[in-house]
Amino acid sequence: MHLTIYPSVNTEFSATACNSYTWNNEIYTQSGDYVQEFETIHGCDSIVTLHLTIYNSAISEFSATVCDSYTWNNEIYTQSGDYVQEFETIHGCDSTVILHLTIAGAITNAFSATACDSYEWNTQTYTESGDFTQTFVASNGCDSVVTLHLTIYPSVNTEFFTTACDSYTWNNETYTQSGDYVQTLETIHGCDSIVTLYLTINHPVTSDIYDTACDSYTWNGETYTQSGDYVQTFEGFNGCDSTVTLHLTVHYSVTSEFSVTATDSYTWNGETYTESGDYVQVFETVFGCDSTVTLHLTITVGIDLFSDHNVVSIYPNPTLNVVYIHYDGWNSDVELQIQLFDMYGQHLKTIPFDSETVSVDLSEYASGTYFFKIGDKETKTVTYRVIKL
Repeated sequence: MHLTIYPSVNTEFSATACNSYTWNNEIYTQSGDYVQEFETIHGCDSIVTLHLTIYNSAISEFSATVCDSYTWNNEIYTQSGDYVQEFETIHGCDSTVILHLTIAGAITNAFSATACDSYEWNTQTYTESGDFTQTFVASNGCDSVVTLHLTIYPSVNTEFFTTACDSYTWNNETYTQSGDYVQTLETIHGCDSIVTLYLTINHPVTSDIYDTACDSYTWNGETYTQSGDYVQTFEGFNGCDSTVTLHLTVHYSVTSEFSVTATDSYTWNGETYTESGDYVQVFETVFGCDSTVTLHLTITVGIDLFSDHNVVSIYPNPTLNVVYIHYDGWNSDVELQIQLFDMYGQHLKTIPFDSETVSVDLSEYASGTYFFKIGDKETKTVTYRVIKL
């Protein structure tokens, strides 16, 4: 008999798998050495050892925050969300990667501003109205696009000219001298309004008039009859008050009269009268006014107190100052007097005829014609004319 011995078979092999390994209907999920027994064709044990390495699929995730869009493995994402992509590990297993994506997006803001003359924003100065854009980095790292709606109001420069009397009040300021004055006001938009005033200050005119008049004086419709200072206010050429003071002296017309008794005739101021009566002559006073003098004349025929005018001598005539009156028939028993009149018949003084020759000093009187009436205290008189140079 022939005996055949068949040995048991011991074999082993190695395997790698992702996540799990199925061997002979057995599922293995972990790395390790696994043994299974089989029967050979001869009916002997066949012991097989499996050296198993299990590689697990990788699951990972990450977060990303971007502006506007994100590109991952050639895929472009523009919205926030969770995105999955499958990769293969170095061992050939699945690698599942989850992306938690946040799309921040650019921030767009706008604001409005008003300014006077210019506006400064982020070191930029703007001098005109308009819409201006600047880009910043937001807190999320994205662009922050800010639009400025800007309105520029310019400062206003104006000027005006005016004229005033004495003073001018402008915006509670009073000015008393001509000049250029500047005030800064505020416009309705809150900007400076610089106003220049070109001011001319005119002053009232004060003047004086000195005048004289006879009896009355009419000035600008007003009649004055007494001396004095009178004031009237007019409008001057510069539009201001013109105060005029009239220093007025009123001289009055003079009315006087005197009586003369003469023998045969009487000569008065170039006129010769031969009959008794009242005679009037009008003269001009030293002030230019009328002097109305009435002569009450009595003409006698025959011999009066002085039988012959030639017995009375008056010299010098004309005279500068002193006049001498000499009477040949002077008698101390007859009381005579000399009366002095001016040409208007105004009595000036009386001098006693107390000697054969009497001197009369006319130095205190103005140049002109004077009359000496010589006679007694009764009614008999003779009048003589003397001219003072």
